[in-house]
Amino acid sequence: MPLIGASETAIAFGVSLALYLLVAGPVLAVCFYAIARKPSDATERAVADVERFIELRERARTELAASGSLDRFIELKDEARRHLWQPASERAHPERRSSKPETPPVSQIMRPARLRVATNRTVRKGEPMRVFVAGAAGAIGQRLVPQLVASGHHVVATTRSPEKLERLRALGAEPVVMDGLNALEIGEAVARAEPDAIIHQMTALAGMSDLRRFDRGFAVTNELRTKGTDHLLCAAEAAGVRRFLAQSYTGWPNIRDGGPVKTEDDPLDPHPPKQQSQTLEAIRFLERAVLAAPLEALVLRYGNFYGPGASEQMLDVVRKRKLPIVGAGGGIWSWIHIDDAAAATVAALEQGAPGIYNIVDDEPAPVSEWLPYLADAVGAKPPRRVPVWLGRLAAGEVAVSWMTRIRGSSNAKAKRELGWQPKWSSWRDGFRQALTDDGTAAPSRSPERPAA
Repeated sequence: MPLIGASETAIAFGVSLALYLLVAGPVLAVCFYAIARKPSDATERAVADVERFIELRERARTELAASGSLDRFIELKDEARRHLWQPASERAHPERRSSKPETPPVSQIMRPARLRVATNRTVRKGEPMRVFVAGAAGAIGQRLVPQLVASGHHVVATTRSPEKLERLRALGAEPVVMDGLNALEIGEAVARAEPDAIIHQMTALAGMSDLRRFDRGFAVTNELRTKGTDHLLCAAEAAGVRRFLAQSYTGWPNIRDGGPVKTEDDPLDPHPPKQQSQTLEAIRFLERAVLAAPLEALVLRYGNFYGPGASEQMLDVVRKRKLPIVGAGGGIWSWIHIDDAAAATVAALEQGAPGIYNIVDDEPAPVSEWLPYLADAVGAKPPRRVPVWLGRLAAGEVAVSWMTRIRGSSNAKAKRELGWQPKWSSWRDGFRQALTDDGTAAPSRSPERPAA
């Protein structure tokens, strides 16, 4: 008598297959689609290659968890990618390696004919592109999509919420529901979109308020910056995507020593407040993984957003005088209007060279300068002032660091290399005229003079 019946066997097989597919991710999904369309030898080679790729990728993740070494993780991920793209004849016989591959990359072997548009199509500078915007329903995404459409690009825009599909369609995009942490959904969405470029804007920042538990509030965003980025990069490679842009952040991640304004060449903070350590590691992961990918990869470090859809929560706090100046208020902040951030993203997509770019305005400023000015611009009373010890007691180390120690960022590289100039070159004009779509804010108590 069998240990389990036929139905139980079928269920067990189905569960095992589902788990295997989840581990394989988007690359394996494309591979299985191709099996029916390729000769048996190509199919066997494709399956073997993908299985080896998955083995190397999982080994990289295991070693990262065990050692915490991001350098080792990137090294193993690169080994996995080299295996996936290297001709089989060279893998079997290293001595035969030549500058010209003897067989097509395995990504082409796996990809069915209908998915080869993105790989074979050469996009000339200035030509419209098929652009896949992951996380298009967020603050930056909803300002970016219309600018991409106005520039002539075909936009496929993703959201986790079916309720937001019509909103994205109204902006001119082809909307898609996609979970940014589901490898199969990402692989299928990218394969169907056949994009020339992917713009990674996936975050989950709504409702963040407790700075004492900063990493906890950023937990989903950190997953999107690590696992989500990993899934997107794998799908991009499998689908033959040419360009890849990813959202990062500049401001508090800057090293808090030395001068008040940092460039892209300056290091990130080696010793952030403990409550931000996981979030900074996720930022490091995203930047390193994206720039290590075999793509034309750009990382856009946005400054602090303001403008329609980006600053309402902060303005409410300022109006209620719940955002005090801590100590001397010497922390330097870099701002960027949400529409200027979107314009910089379009410029980076169309003509940016691979690398990191700070997307901020022209005027980094201390809290002691911009916060009273903002309060005045929205008709609020001046912010309260509290000593450092009280600020630390009330709000924790992260808030004190933001108010007293962080450094600003320079936009010189972005302006020089992207041919981009922010419309709102200073937060001073932006706070007065561009906090809302109609250019209005609460009446200023003293519009004729700037706040001190």
